[in-house]
Amino acid sequence: MQRRRPEILIDSGTRLQKIGVAISTSPLFQALVRTFSLDLGEQSSLSLMQDYPQVILLTDDDAARLATTSLSYQVHGSIGILIRSIRRQQLSKNEVIDLLHSLPKKSSLHIRPDLLHEIISISEQPA
Repeated sequence: MQRRRPEILIDSGTRLQKIGVAISTSPLFQALVRTFSLDLGEQSSLSLMQDYPQVILLTDDDAARLATTSLSYQVHGSIGILIRSIRRQQLSKNEVIDLLHSLPKKSSLHIRPDLLHEIISISEQPA
C-alpha cells in the first residue's frame, strides 16, 4: 500500500496499522519463496500469516495464492471477494454482476475473457 496506494495510510477513516514484519527463515518457507518466485511483499504477507493464521490473504497473484494454500492458509482473490459479498449480503447479485462486467475496462486484473464469462453466467443463475 505504501508504494501503490500511499493515500490510504493517511487518515481516511480506514483502520490500518503499519507493522514491521520479519520474513520467515524456515526451510519450508524459503523453499516456497524460491519455487514460486515470491517478491518481498508476498513474503511479508505470508510471514504475517504465521502470526495471524485465522485471517484471509487477499491477492490476485497466482503464485502467492498457491504458496498460501501450500501453507494451509486461506486466500481469496478479487473475484472471490465479489462472490463472497453476495453471500454476506454486502452487495446484491446485480451489483456484483455489474462489477464483473466492468472488470476488463476498469481494472488491471488479468482474467481470461472466457473464464470471466463463465463466472458471470454462474452468478446470474438463481440461488
